[in-house]
Amino acid sequence: MYLNAHTCNLAFENEQMLEALCKADMVYCDGEGVRFGAHVLGLRVPERTTAADFLPGLACGCARRGTSIYLLGGDAGVAEAAASRLREFAPGLCVAGTHHGYFLSPRDCSNEVVERINRARPGILLVGLGSPLQEIWTCQHRHSIDVPLVWCVGGVMDFVSGRSKRAPRWMRCCGLEWLFRLGQEPRRLFVRYVAGNPRFLVRVFAHRFGAGRSPRLPGKAGS
Repeated sequence: MYLNAHTCNLAFENEQMLEALCKADMVYCDGEGVRFGAHVLGLRVPERTTAADFLPGLACGCARRGTSIYLLGGDAGVAEAAASRLREFAPGLCVAGTHHGYFLSPRDCSNEVVERINRARPGILLVGLGSPLQEIWTCQHRHSIDVPLVWCVGGVMDFVSGRSKRAPRWMRCCGLEWLFRLGQEPRRLFVRYVAGNPRFLVRVFAHRFGAGRSPRLPGKAGS
């Protein structure tokens, strides 16, 4: 699982989200806000990385090793489109299956989806349901999913499929990818970034000076 300012805020406010992060085998830094917050608190974390950055390399590695992947998430057709793009990038990649991310409403079809994934027997399951749903769902069903590696990837399928455009490299290097995304989807992301980023910083400094409650951050973070 990954950690950025948004998921930190969610973990602070949602006990299920916090539990999911704490139970994950690995939590990595996915935001410059987390790196800044860690610096303020005197902690060291590795460089920021995102699923969108290293998914193509992962796909190539899976193609070489014969490891199959399963894509779960996105609107109808998005996972299939992402799978096609990954096959183009990594010839020989085995995509064991795909499924859209809207299987919890109006009826929770999680058991059926898990059974479908298990029948496909992928080596890696990519879960892109958005936070906190993907983390909570993965935590709740991890022991039922017969897959060696389950990885929460957020909206990466939208990027890989071409449905959403990523920020220019210079903006990503400067930690401004959030601003580019806000410009693309202001209505959906306004609260997350314009209200959420200052709230995250207030919590960081409150913890730094002993004035605020700190969530139990994952002990394996940054691995």
